[in-house]
Amino acid sequence: MTSLTSLSLKSNDLEGGFPNSIGNMSCLDTLELSSNNLIGQLSGFFKNLSGGCKEKKLEFLYLWGNKITGSVPNFTRFSSLIDLGLGQNQLSGTIPKSIGQMFELQVLDLGDNSLRGVISEDFFLNLSKLDSLVLSHNSLFLEISDDWVPPFQHISYLSLASCKMGPHFPKWFRNLESHGQLLLLLDISNAGISDAMPNWMWDVLNSAFRFNISYNHIKGNLPDFSLRDPVRDSIIDMSSNHLKGPILSLPAGATHINLSGNKFSGSSSFICSAFAEYLTYLDLSNNLLSGMLPDCWIKFEELVVLNVASNGFSGKIPPSMGSLGFWGVCGSLVLSQSWRHAYFNFLADIKDKIYVIAAINFAKLKQRYSAASEGWGLKDGFLELLLNENVMDMILVITLHGSQEKDMQGKLLDDSDDETLSSVFKKSRKLHSKPKDDRLEKIQVEKTNEDAGNGGTADAKGRFP
Repeated sequence: MTSLTSLSLKSNDLEGGFPNSIGNMSCLDTLELSSNNLIGQLSGFFKNLSGGCKEKKLEFLYLWGNKITGSVPNFTRFSSLIDLGLGQNQLSGTIPKSIGQMFELQVLDLGDNSLRGVISEDFFLNLSKLDSLVLSHNSLFLEISDDWVPPFQHISYLSLASCKMGPHFPKWFRNLESHGQLLLLLDISNAGISDAMPNWMWDVLNSAFRFNISYNHIKGNLPDFSLRDPVRDSIIDMSSNHLKGPILSLPAGATHINLSGNKFSGSSSFICSAFAEYLTYLDLSNNLLSGMLPDCWIKFEELVVLNVASNGFSGKIPPSMGSLGFWGVCGSLVLSQSWRHAYFNFLADIKDKIYVIAAINFAKLKQRYSAASEGWGLKDGFLELLLNENVMDMILVITLHGSQEKDMQGKLLDDSDDETLSSVFKKSRKLHSKPKDDRLEKIQVEKTNEDAGNGGTADAKGRFP
């Protein structure tokens, strides 16, 4: 197969090392081995590829998503490389400065490894054609001056999650915007930034389909997104920062919006003016929002996850929330402890009345039919009460599943309890009481974004096909 120019074995379950025979394919310009279980030292693999016309012909090399180890070798012999994908492996050590000498490089993906060290401006000096840069989830430090003007003129994907660049906001991002470079993906989450969000940074949202600044200490207020152009199928994550003030509007056209873990305050009336056609995920939890929940949920036909836990909302659950369907409401009840308590408080009056009537009539029936009372009550996790209400002249049978009640409310009444109306009512209220700690456990979404429903362009860590 010496005449083969393109070889793709991606997305299989291939194991083992790199066969030496690949080195005989002297005419390869594309080699795609990503998303497998390949092992071995990266330097040994490149030693196989070295020599002959491959060093001048190889343009596209994708090895991401394997179990490749070792350090990043010198690539300068492969002078024609355009795309280099080494992400999601087990590479270690520092990134060689020689990569900065690859003049034709357009895509550089070294994300999700164990690389370390400092990246300075000199590293990018000759990468003027760079379109996509992924250095996320390593142990890297970016030392770049505020007035630096990046040499790359058409950067679209910039994924620098977990690359430390704080505490000040990187002002060189503004040079990207001023040179008309439209960022489609920007991920600077967990970057150690503890600064105010500059107003010019919001302009990135006019083009970005993925915008992630989560897990920093960024301060400031949100702009009025209704004055900005919508970006369809965008994914926006500003969670776990120190953003504050009212939320005037939500970004239009987005499918995922996460504003949780900030200090937003005021009412939630902005929800009713939201562009809801594509929105599937909305997380406003752990803020300072207050007032009543809006009653406009019928317009959110695509919403799958809604989380408004740990705010200061009061009043009743709006009727239109039932239009969200089983998973829109019940899914939140399952995932959020505070939502479960809100739901049961909503039903508390009705349930308390039934519970008290059931206990009273059950006690009366036990006294009246003491001979027949044996065997009634809790049996195999079920409580069966036969109620005889003389005034209403009706028979009501209530069956409560024990395992559900223990999970949602606590311990059920034992059939040996012969309680008065007062004691039953107190216990019922106690079962509905709010626990001391009802914080919602953080659920990571980034992750979930390879399908067409999320834009089909990038996964939770900035990966693109």
